[in-house]
Amino acid sequence: PRNLDHMCAVAFSIGQRVRVMRTDGTSQRALLLCLDDCDAGADGECQVEWESDSSEAVVPRCSLRCLEAFEIDGTTDLDEPHHVRAEHYKTKGAVLYKLHDYAAAMEFFIKGLKVLLREGSGFEVGARCLVKGQGAIAVRPALVMCVDESSADVLCEQRALCPTNGQGAVSEQLATLMETAASMQEAVKCGAGESA
Repeated sequence: PRNLDHMCAVAFSIGQRVRVMRTDGTSQRALLLCLDDCDAGADGECQVEWESDSSEAVVPRCSLRCLEAFEIDGTTDLDEPHHVRAEHYKTKGAVLYKLHDYAAAMEFFIKGLKVLLREGSGFEVGARCLVKGQGAIAVRPALVMCVDESSADVLCEQRALCPTNGQGAVSEQLATLMETAASMQEAVKCGAGESA
């Protein structure tokens, strides 16, 4: 654990992003707007603007802490596998959680989850998938063309995989569905082999 007693002696500057230790035991990030006379030392006060809602407050100078280095730097090594990057975000979130800055911790936990959802979902450009239509529209095989944080653009094939009322057609559709699933599985294996 870091020794927080010496933090009162740190020289802060106007416009610096800081963490403020609140009287309720939590902490929160803020922007330093104004400092009292430097002669006041740790007993002085300063004005901050909370990052969460942009409201302003006057807080004791000794409640200020520097942000963690990773909060200031903000860089991520995109060459690392997605699960490693997600673990880094989780670790950083845990550090902030221990500082009782729950909003900042949540921000890093969410970043980690987004990495897992976006890159660990198997929805990569070139992947094959099945797209379920709305209502009576059938399931169609598709090719993933573009992926972002919350969606994927796909190119659907013309043929639909839908059961019809005829009993023979259901078994034919099931056979087609199984063939499509097998080709999708083979495409995933080939894709994994290329990245290895």
